[in-house]
Amino acid sequence: MDQFTILHFLSGIIWYIGFRSMPMLNNIFVVLIVAIGWEIVEPMAKDWNPDIFPNPSKDSTKNKVFDVAAMVGGWALAMVIIK
Repeated sequence: MDQFTILHFLSGIIWYIGFRSMPMLNNIFVVLIVAIGWEIVEPMAKDWNPDIFPNPSKDSTKNKVFDVAAMVGGWALAMVIIK
C-alpha cells in the first residue's frame, strides 16, 4: 500500500456512482478488468510521459495487487452503501 492506494479506492467508488444506472458496466468483472488493465497500462504510460505522474517509479507486484483490491473494495463499499 502507498499514498496512491486511496486514489484507487476512490476510483472504485466513483466507478460505481458513475455507472450505477448501467448494469453491463457496473459489475465486479468489469471493475476487475478495468483495475487490472490500468495496472498493465500504467508502467507503459510512465515510460511514455513520466512528467504527468507525481511518482513515475514502477510499482511492485504487491502494490499492484493492493491497488486492484482497493478499487474493487471501493466499488463494493459504494454498492453496499449507496444502493
